[in-house]
Amino acid sequence: AKYQTSWSDNQGESNDDLTGLLAIRLAYDVGLAKAKNWNVNWNSLVENGSVSFHAHAGDPSDDSLVRVTLLRASELALRNKLLSSLSITDQQDASSDSARKSAQMVFCIDVRSERIRRQLESISGSIETFGFAGFFGMPIEFVEIGASSGNAHLPVLLKPAFRLYEGLHESDTPHETDAIQSRNRIRSWRSLWKGFQSSAVGCFSFVETMGLFYGFKLLSRAVGYSSNAAPAKFDGLQKSDHHKIGPTLRNLNHQGITTSHQADLAESMLRNLGLTKDFGRLVVFCGHGCQVENNPLSAGLDCGACGGHSGEPNARLAAMLLNQPYIRSAMADRGIEIPADTYFLGALHNTTTDSIEFFDAAEVPPTHQADLRELQSDCDVASKQTQTERLPVVGSKTLADLVSRASDWSEVRPEWGLAGNAAFIVAPRSMTKNANLDAKSFLHSYDHTQDPEGSVLETIMTAPMVVAHWINMQYYASTVDNHHFGSGNKTVHNVVGKFGILSGNGGDLMTGLPWQSLHTGEDYQHVPVRLQSIIAAPRESIERVIAKHEAVANLLTGGWLHLIAIDGGQMYRYDQNGDWQAVESSELASQQPTAV
Repeated sequence: AKYQTSWSDNQGESNDDLTGLLAIRLAYDVGLAKAKNWNVNWNSLVENGSVSFHAHAGDPSDDSLVRVTLLRASELALRNKLLSSLSITDQQDASSDSARKSAQMVFCIDVRSERIRRQLESISGSIETFGFAGFFGMPIEFVEIGASSGNAHLPVLLKPAFRLYEGLHESDTPHETDAIQSRNRIRSWRSLWKGFQSSAVGCFSFVETMGLFYGFKLLSRAVGYSSNAAPAKFDGLQKSDHHKIGPTLRNLNHQGITTSHQADLAESMLRNLGLTKDFGRLVVFCGHGCQVENNPLSAGLDCGACGGHSGEPNARLAAMLLNQPYIRSAMADRGIEIPADTYFLGALHNTTTDSIEFFDAAEVPPTHQADLRELQSDCDVASKQTQTERLPVVGSKTLADLVSRASDWSEVRPEWGLAGNAAFIVAPRSMTKNANLDAKSFLHSYDHTQDPEGSVLETIMTAPMVVAHWINMQYYASTVDNHHFGSGNKTVHNVVGKFGILSGNGGDLMTGLPWQSLHTGEDYQHVPVRLQSIIAAPRESIERVIAKHEAVANLLTGGWLHLIAIDGGQMYRYDQNGDWQAVESSELASQQPTAV
């Protein structure tokens, strides 16, 4: 009645009273509840700790309560839709195909991997996919050929344990020394030229003297012309050596990474992944990276588990280790029997084009070449299907247009990165395999029956889950308050000293995500909701981790993320008071989350 009076008093004027609109919607809900004899306990949302807020009493302009209500409503709708799509069963009774897989592919837990994993599994029942942190447990600093130092390819929570050096796989090749010298000359000249362009003295004369010539280059790039020049990673290499370059196992012993340490790395990776038996003929570690032009924020599109770099060297190292006879022998001694006909391979998922590139294919034994060709064919089909699914998401009309974004220097949205991320699911693939998660969920493979002591679960909850929360909060904050937590308009960014960006030519260094990574120009691509962590494990195991790690407990009791346990075929949510509440099936009616 109060709102009706307010509305009547303002007839003839525009009214954007969100509170009033909500009052009408809630009144309809109450009317429907009474008409259908639904028992809706509105107060329980606040009493059980599902919603927490601090409204400023007496301030009529404060809309904290409304905003929190909208946020929680959106989160509940998304959670209910997600949970209703999962295959919730007692995992010990979950049936699976006992036939040996021709290929097993291990992808990063990144939300962008979900689409192509789903497409691969739909194409062939002989392909099995897993989700694991994209650095594959390899804590490396990757040093490119000819360089003296490199980049850390691992989560920022960790520090590199050793350096992995790039080289030519044929270590006795006469071209390697010459290639390094040639590369150094090319990059020295390139560095001098770049320094002249950007120096305080040279930058002005450079524009005056060379600007016209660069106009032709800009024009050719604008019309889509691309030269046949090889990528910079092949600097100094003869074309015949391009396929030979990659990480090598040289110098590991000199750094104290003995064969025993290497076996430790391999064992830890396999056990944390849950792949300790039933190996396929091909096991592929598929890292991921983006392909973009003229994008100083490309690290935000690369692998977060690799510190904002490509996961290629990590994937190739993991495969190389597990192909070594001494590693196979050590694994057998430690209770992990790898069949003699299992071969490991590294690959890279290009998240801009959704293509998959296999490395060191020429080194695959002749006995497995037919298997590899079949897998490559399946991956090509899966790539096309994934691209087709992404067409409306990126706003492209054709597959050619989607692929061209990777080489378009003026494209501000080459891909959407992790926009839309909303959930972190720790469970066997059988639980999510039949669900279309629409690239909104981090998927980490986990089988609690293989982890009786909960050590793997502890690692997952204290590392990947925390990093997923950071990513979620970065997108959340950049969306709801881009002025303070984002980086504004991408088109006016200027790179400063290769360590930050300015908006225009002044002000503070910008942090967070640009508006173009969150918004299509017409609507939000990312819905700001807190992360839903869904873990298929006994509640006692989860509680032990929470009790042991205060940082994890603070995230949950502070309401920074939500936690759902799937235990014995029943779902339970962890409230902010530290209690478990059963999630009833009646709550999981199909709902469509809406942006707020």
